[in-house]
Amino acid sequence: MSWYEKRYADGRIGFNPRVGLREFKEVFKGVASARKVALVPSFFAGFGEDLSYFQADRIHPTAQAQSRLLDNVWPQLVPLLKR
Repeated sequence: MSWYEKRYADGRIGFNPRVGLREFKEVFKGVASARKVALVPSFFAGFGEDLSYFQADRIHPTAQAQSRLLDNVWPQLVPLLKR
């Protein structure tokens, strides 16, 4: 189990509340920089709180969310396509 995960009594694994969101994001920035790969800062930016964009499991986006996902990912992909 990773340092940012927490195992609950019922066996679920979730985000460790002791790890701040800023620190969590910094880890991914560091890995992306070290690996020289693109990083999408927030996959669900602009709609992540709106559950109408997610399936009943509240994890997987619906078909209606796909254009929003593209809007968030495309700016990071374009430079890679030009390489």
